[in-house]
Amino acid sequence: MQLGRTQRLADDSAFNVLNKHCLDENGRISLPLDTVEVARRLGIGLEWDDDPNMSSERSGYSQLDSEGKPKIFVNPKQGRERMRFTVAHEIGHIYRAMCDGTIDQLVPHDRAELATQGTDDDEIYANTFAAELVMPEAIVRRWVEEAVPFTKLMARFGVSKSALTNRLNNLELA
Repeated sequence: MQLGRTQRLADDSAFNVLNKHCLDENGRISLPLDTVEVARRLGIGLEWDDDPNMSSERSGYSQLDSEGKPKIFVNPKQGRERMRFTVAHEIGHIYRAMCDGTIDQLVPHDRAELATQGTDDDEIYANTFAAELVMPEAIVRRWVEEAVPFTKLMARFGVSKSALTNRLNNLELA
């Protein structure tokens, strides 16, 4: 699959975040990645939004808090793997806004439909960023080459079957 400009930018951004904020003292990434800790290291707040009015289809959103700092709101009704990917996805939105100098324009949008269609530039970026953050390409490729079973890959990355399937398809490894 030929990556577009947005996807390359998202991959590079996630790679930079991994290298600057996720390596242990031995230069390794601990998996499954603790996306909550990554958000904290980037200065992003996090809240488990148990608002009964939040639709079960909405996994989360990000916006600025009352002090103008970025904050991620996660739907706790989602599964653990979904919540991990949602946090990574929202970090992608925030990181892009930080790099573009548009963080002051961060407002919540209901993008659930856009995210699944794969046509919106912001959603393509956030999904690609999240996939690279929680399932780094180099590690995915190495483990697939080593014939690590699919269910073990899911457990090692802490992701759902659909997230791993999408990642393998996008990397042309399926």
